[in-house]
Amino acid sequence: MNTYDKIIAIKDASRSDHVLRIISECIYACELSKTAGGSYDELIRSAVDFLYLEFQNSGCVTIETARKCEDMLLPLSEKAKSYKLYCVSHAHIDMNWMWSLPLVKAQQDQSNSTCMLNRHKCWTWWRIQFMDLRLSLLTIAWCPLN
Repeated sequence: MNTYDKIIAIKDASRSDHVLRIISECIYACELSKTAGGSYDELIRSAVDFLYLEFQNSGCVTIETARKCEDMLLPLSEKAKSYKLYCVSHAHIDMNWMWSLPLVKAQQDQSNSTCMLNRHKCWTWWRIQFMDLRLSLLTIAWCPLN
């Protein structure tokens, strides 16, 4: 049984918060090791082996066991924290064929005004949709010429 198989076996058997946390940390550590040419594989293998052995012996992963495993992974802490995490969400506005152009534009304006962007100024609102181009063309075509 390889390291990933052991991680998945523990994950599938328990859904408690501390188990999900240590499982996520172990998976992240494995991926981190891949980016470093496998240089952390032995460290991770020993931590996961410890976790799996405790799981097999007691039938669960206790909070104390999870903390010991985290302590074993501590040498990876600096490297693990050196990466940035980008959270990207998606807002979907239906371009329903029964909506009028003003209604579609009003819906977009409402969505833009209520999004998290207004509360977190460091966030960027980026919208890309095929219909945007068509709306822009329609808007230009429907604007009365003065």
